[in-house]
Amino acid sequence: MVIITSFITIIILLGAGVWYAARSEKFVAESISNMAADRERVVELRRLLSAVMDMETGQRGYIITGEPDYLEPYEQGGRNLEEIIAELEPWLNASPQLTDKWQETHRLIEKKTANLAEGIRIRRESGFNAAQAAVTDEVGKVLMDGIRKHIRDILNTVIELADQSSEQAKLSLKRNTLASTMLSAATIAMTFAGIYTLISAIRAKNESREMELDKLRAERADREKSKFLANMSHEIRTPLNAMLGFGELLEELVESDRARKYVDAIRTSGEGLLNLINDILDLSKIEAGALELAKEPVVIREFVDSIKLVFSQRALESGLDFDVSVSMDCPDYLEIDPFRVRQVLNNLVGNAFKFTEKGSIDVLFAVDPIANREDAVDLSISVQDTGRGIPRKQIKKIFKPFEQVEAEDEARGGTGLGLSISRRLAKLMGGTLTVQSEWKKGSTFTLRLPATKVAAKADATEVGESAAESLNIFSPVKILIVDDNEFNRELLAGYFHGTKHTVTFATNGREGVEQTVRQKPDVILMDIRMPVMGGHEAFQEIKSMDEFSDLPIVAVTASSLLQQELNLRRDFDGYLRKPFSRDQLVTALAPVLPKIGSIQDQEQQPEKNVFSTKGDPKKMRALIARIKTWQEKRVPDLASAMVLGDITRFAEDLLEAGEESGCQLVIDYAKDMKNHSESFELSAVETILDQFPSLINQLESMV
Repeated sequence: MVIITSFITIIILLGAGVWYAARSEKFVAESISNMAADRERVVELRRLLSAVMDMETGQRGYIITGEPDYLEPYEQGGRNLEEIIAELEPWLNASPQLTDKWQETHRLIEKKTANLAEGIRIRRESGFNAAQAAVTDEVGKVLMDGIRKHIRDILNTVIELADQSSEQAKLSLKRNTLASTMLSAATIAMTFAGIYTLISAIRAKNESREMELDKLRAERADREKSKFLANMSHEIRTPLNAMLGFGELLEELVESDRARKYVDAIRTSGEGLLNLINDILDLSKIEAGALELAKEPVVIREFVDSIKLVFSQRALESGLDFDVSVSMDCPDYLEIDPFRVRQVLNNLVGNAFKFTEKGSIDVLFAVDPIANREDAVDLSISVQDTGRGIPRKQIKKIFKPFEQVEAEDEARGGTGLGLSISRRLAKLMGGTLTVQSEWKKGSTFTLRLPATKVAAKADATEVGESAAESLNIFSPVKILIVDDNEFNRELLAGYFHGTKHTVTFATNGREGVEQTVRQKPDVILMDIRMPVMGGHEAFQEIKSMDEFSDLPIVAVTASSLLQQELNLRRDFDGYLRKPFSRDQLVTALAPVLPKIGSIQDQEQQPEKNVFSTKGDPKKMRALIARIKTWQEKRVPDLASAMVLGDITRFAEDLLEAGEESGCQLVIDYAKDMKNHSESFELSAVETILDQFPSLINQLESMV
């Protein structure tokens, strides 16, 4: 009987334990469900604040730029705000602890959205200054601070409620442990496992959502940064175009050394600002993965000669020994990105000159063969100097953006971007940039480009070919300049002043179309961003007319976005980026305008009168005698040494002699030599010097 009673008691206790465990488990499940719901609501409350902040960010961007695209965060934030409020409001109004706080928060949000909308309305109707004055008062800030405070209070209350639910769940579990048997204990263990799994799943879901939100914010910030950089680049390049261009024109007009010094200071400062902008944009493009390489077959030894020519004058002025050499086993043709390799070398060699006061600077191109490969080599380019070197503790930081070696002479200047960009370019090209340095003894920077493809001779493109010649090399044409910026129009008019060409103007795309129909120009220089009608629309309308379908139109823009540049090069007949020089203008026009005959053409037409003085025999004989003297004493040395500065000075002397005698043939020859020399075109300069005897023969045939 006792046994039966005990068994029944055990059964009852077990049943009670199981029942209590089941009841406790149900309570725990409900508590966990409530905790999960509370976590979801916490996320939604944070999204609510984020939506208001997005609306404010979009409004500020639109007020600053006036661009409708900046309203996208504002509009998206507004939609998100409505959706979140619709989800949260029933729950918040049903909770006695939260109702009053939520109503005050909702009231502040409505005031804040009205305040943001009012700022946008003022910007649209009254412009930037009025909108800026409206948004800089304290109302918007007070509203935003109030919204943050009330949402924080609601979050704290929600967290407190969640903590209470958690404490109740813990208490139920504790009682279940005391009252349950082994079966109940097993049930509790399983319940704990389920709780842990559920909590882990909730945490993982929240972390995943937060990571997704962080990713979206980062992508949006990156887009905004790119758009900001593009807009700022455009706005800075436009006045820079006028600064550098008018400086170039003014330099030709001033006569006193003092005035030339001032003009040179203006141009140097403008070029320094342009280099800084380009460095920042390059760094941004590299970080965003938007910088693309353009590899092509290159004649290495001519590429080396162009590097040597660029720095030859600086070497003469500094008194340093400067040499650029190529190892004997280096192939004649390699496939590289010449622009980016030159950019790295310009940084490295420029730094070497900056920090070397005496001694030498040597640049060596060398290769190492690759086993079982004949179509590629490992290329290394080293720049070695005998300058002051780099302290060991500072070597790592010199490759960081805006970092420089602590110098005794801080006047050396610089932004600290050159080496950072160079290392990133090296990595982008699949290579490395390293340095070995010893303080007070010098440094060696080495650019290594592994597996550089060996190109065939037939595929190679010679380095240094360009069309940087005088605008008078083109046959007389009628040019239409379409630009809304008065300075840009005046600058282009200044470049064409004194030439044989006729220039007309239009201030927007619509006027450009009308002028095209009326004036029938031979070429159009078309700005892209203009009021009334932009350059793209004007281009399409002009090209749609059968009469002007073949009319060359050159895009002129201050944009720095790579994709936009590629699109413009694809769509238009030419491309010119601001700021530009006269030589760059000629380069852009060369593919679309006909040229006047060269010296060889004139050799085939000896009967043509090239003397403005109608063949004055006395002046002709004096000119020939003077040029013959130069042929004996100056030309051989120039052809042998190929020193850029000496060739430019000789071209200027020859130009002066031609102008004094009124000989157009000599004038054109001298201008051709001067332009190629100033553009570092070694092959073209050599060809022109080789033609010097032919020039004399033509002059003698006219006596």
